[in-house]
Amino acid sequence: MRNQKGESRAYFLPAAQFGDSNDLESNLSRLFDRACFMNPLDSSLPTPKELQTRFLCPFFFQRDRVREAGEELKRVSIAGRGGKLLNIWEPAQPHDLYLEELLVHVRDYLFRGFQEGECGYFQLAEQVSNAFFNKLEVEMSGGENIPLRLVPKIRAELFLFRVGVGIFSLALSPRHDGLTCDEILGLNYGLSQLRKQVASRVRVTQQSRITPIEEHAHISLIDQFLGRRDDAFTLGELVAKLLQPIKRFSRERHLRSGAREEAEGAQGFFEDSVELAQEQLSVYSSVQFGAEVDFEVPDVVSILAVFLSKLAQVEEPGHAGSPRSIVGIPNCALNRKQWAAVGLLGAAHIVADQEPPEHPFNSARMGRAFMKYFIPYLLASHQRLALQGIIHDADRAAFARTGSKPSDHDELRQCLLEFALRGYFTQVSSRDVLHRYYHISQQGLDVRNVLEDTRRAVGDIEAKETAKLMTEHLGAIRGVQEKVEVLEFAVIAISVWAVLESLTPGLREWEPKPPWHFIAFVAAIACSFLLRAIIDLWNKDNRGN
Repeated sequence: MRNQKGESRAYFLPAAQFGDSNDLESNLSRLFDRACFMNPLDSSLPTPKELQTRFLCPFFFQRDRVREAGEELKRVSIAGRGGKLLNIWEPAQPHDLYLEELLVHVRDYLFRGFQEGECGYFQLAEQVSNAFFNKLEVEMSGGENIPLRLVPKIRAELFLFRVGVGIFSLALSPRHDGLTCDEILGLNYGLSQLRKQVASRVRVTQQSRITPIEEHAHISLIDQFLGRRDDAFTLGELVAKLLQPIKRFSRERHLRSGAREEAEGAQGFFEDSVELAQEQLSVYSSVQFGAEVDFEVPDVVSILAVFLSKLAQVEEPGHAGSPRSIVGIPNCALNRKQWAAVGLLGAAHIVADQEPPEHPFNSARMGRAFMKYFIPYLLASHQRLALQGIIHDADRAAFARTGSKPSDHDELRQCLLEFALRGYFTQVSSRDVLHRYYHISQQGLDVRNVLEDTRRAVGDIEAKETAKLMTEHLGAIRGVQEKVEVLEFAVIAISVWAVLESLTPGLREWEPKPPWHFIAFVAAIACSFLLRAIIDLWNKDNRGN
C-alpha cells in the first residue's frame, strides 16, 4: 500500500485484531472498508523492485531432425525497410552466464551447434526483436496497460533437442517498475494463456507503428509478419507464427477419438504450427525486492510463501492460494536473499538486495537468477518432455490398430537408452547451489517419476511382445509336432501290419487282388488316426480336469 507521499509500506494485521469469531461479519466489513485490506496479498507484501519473466512454449518434433530444422529456420526472412530481407532466426552463441560453472559434457550437449545434430540454439535476430517487442504493451482488465520490453541480451530464444523436443523462450520485463504483486501475477497468468477467451492481448504502441516498411508505410513490421491489420494480438498467436517454419518436422501424436476435439481446442493458434506439449505457456520468473526482505526472518518467509507459490504455479491473482508459510511445491531457500520454487507449469525466484544498498552484487543478482539458474530448469524441462514423447510413442506402439512392428519396440528401447546416457544428467554443475536447484527442478517437474513410468511402460510392452512371440513360436512347434505325429502313426500302422503278417502265416500266403492291398493299407492308416483321436480326447479331458 502507498501512503499520501507515494511511499510503499507493508502492513501486518495481528491475529488479535479479528476478535471473537462471533463478530465475523463486523470484522469483514471493517476489513473491506479499509483500502489496505482490499486484497490480503497486496496488503502484506512489499512492492517488488523489478520483474523479469520468460514465457516458454514446449513442443514436439521429429527425433534426429535438429540439423534440418535449423536449416529451415535460417531460411526464414521478412522484408524490412527498402525491401531488404531480414533473417528472423539466427544461430547464436550462449550468454556467459549460461556456461558459468556448467560441467563440460553438459555444456557440449546444449551448445555444441545444431550442425552436429545434437542440440540447436537460436535467437530471434536483434533487428526483428526490437521491431516486434520493444514497443508493446499488454492490455490489463480493470487497470492500465503495462508497457513491455525485451530483457537485454536474451530476447527470444529457441532450443532444439535431438530427442524431439523444442522449447521457445521469450524474455519480457515491464518498462516501468513499481508493479504490485497482484499485477505481476495477473501479467504472467494472462500472457501465458493460449485460450482466446482468457489470454491477455498485446498491443503495438502508436510510436512503433510509425516505423515504415516502404511498400506498407501504414503497417508495422509485426502486423506484416502476422499477415493482418489489427494492432492487438495474443502472445500465443505470435509464438505460433514464429515456430511455423518447422511445422513440417512435427510428428503425429496418438490421440484417442474422445479427446481429439479437446486437444485441437487446446492447440488454439497452433493448429497450423508446431505440436504443443501442453495447453498453456510455462512461465519462469524472477522478482527482486529491496533489502528489507530476508529469508532468515520467519515473518518474511510466512508472507512471501503465498506469493512464491502463486508465481511458480502460474495462478491468477484471485486464486485462493496456499496457506501462509506453505508453498506447497518443491522449493528451497538457496541463501538468505534467494528463494526458489518449481511447479509443473513454471518456476519462480524471489531475490532481494543486500545491505548496504550500494552492495556491488545487488545489480548482478537478478541477472544471475534469471539466466544462470535457467539452464538447470531448462534441462529438467527437456527431460520431462522427452520422456513424455517416449510414453506417447509407447502408447501408439501398444495400441496401434494395425499392430506394431518389432522395429518400433527396438526404437523405443534405443530412445530410452540414449536418453539415459546422454540427456538424463545426474549432475550439471560442480557448484552445490546449482546442483540443489537442478534437483528441485527435477522434483517440481516430476522427472524421476515420469522416468520410472516410462521404463515400466517400455518394459511392459517388451513383456507383452515377448509373450506374443512365445505364443507364436509354440503354435509353430505344435504344428510341426502334429505333422510328426501323423508320420509316426503311419509308421506304426505299417509296423503293425508287418507284425501281423509275420505272426499270421495265412496273411503271407494270402494273395488278394490289387485293390485289397490298398484297402488293407488304408485301413491300417485309419486305425492309426482313430487311435490318435482317442489319445487327443484323453489328453484334452486331462487338461480340463
